[in-house]
Amino acid sequence: MITSSRSSFSGLRLNIFLPVHNRSQITTAFVSHLLAMVPKDVVSRLWLLDDGCTDNTVVSVSSVWAPHRVIRLGGNAYWGGALNCIRRLVKRELLGYGTMNYPSKEDSGTRELVMVCNDDIRFCSDAIIAGLSSYHPQHIIVAAHKLAQFNPKTASIADLTIISDMPRYRWDPSAATLARVDSDRHENLASTYALISSPQSWLDAGPIPFTIPHYLSDFWLTYQMHKAGYSLLYPPGFECLVNAKSTNNTSNINPTAYERTPRFQRLLNHYSMQANPLNPGYPLAWLTFKFFHGDIKPSLATIIHVFFDCFLGSIIRFIKHISSF
Repeated sequence: MITSSRSSFSGLRLNIFLPVHNRSQITTAFVSHLLAMVPKDVVSRLWLLDDGCTDNTVVSVSSVWAPHRVIRLGGNAYWGGALNCIRRLVKRELLGYGTMNYPSKEDSGTRELVMVCNDDIRFCSDAIIAGLSSYHPQHIIVAAHKLAQFNPKTASIADLTIISDMPRYRWDPSAATLARVDSDRHENLASTYALISSPQSWLDAGPIPFTIPHYLSDFWLTYQMHKAGYSLLYPPGFECLVNAKSTNNTSNINPTAYERTPRFQRLLNHYSMQANPLNPGYPLAWLTFKFFHGDIKPSLATIIHVFFDCFLGSIIRFIKHISSF
């Protein structure tokens, strides 16, 4: 662990929630990296959300950092289900709802924080210190993320190659679309590669609908937090690197290697992406997001636009993807 000189971390407890599924080497390497990145003067607890692992992920992780709790999910929770599980745990275990500890009586003045992250990222130097130092109860602390090439099965990132900045978005209800932005002042939703917030923010966000099982679930969560009065903040230094291969951005890894990949295999890789236009959950997730909590103004023109974008637009985008293989 690294040492921090921040006295403000005294009395802080960082609850790290990590959803995992059958990526033993990747997950274990990340946990080793995470353990080294968390300041040693910060009390931290690892909550491992095991979404039906059939390999030795749980055992392997426990040999590096024994989880505070291992929560068994059914194997088909995906990201949206994992986020809902985190919300239930936060509500009961950290806030004390439904227990004799309600309202929560934090022991010895402990301040509980919630951090959720992917297992295929690497934090930049002192990133967690930067995130914790910027924490405020009304802020959602989001890590700026870059797409990178590195070996996700080792804790080291000595062979790192940064590919590009990853886009950030704002939901525009008037046009029922996502627009790219370059400043958190204009953002009202975010990806959850790494995110720090108060337990109360999870309660205020509400549950994620089952019709958003994976793709868009992070946007839904952060948009609801924003609507509840929390501001999204990207503090300087709180940055992470996202592995290009494991996050399914296969076309960005290595152009030469990509060209050597058989055409049929590239097509299969594309089918496996949760955001694939032919995945039934793709248009359904968009419909749920846009119509139920996207704050769009219902009109015939808007409805036509949404249905075209979610269904016919998906088919058109899929045809364009096919032609690129």
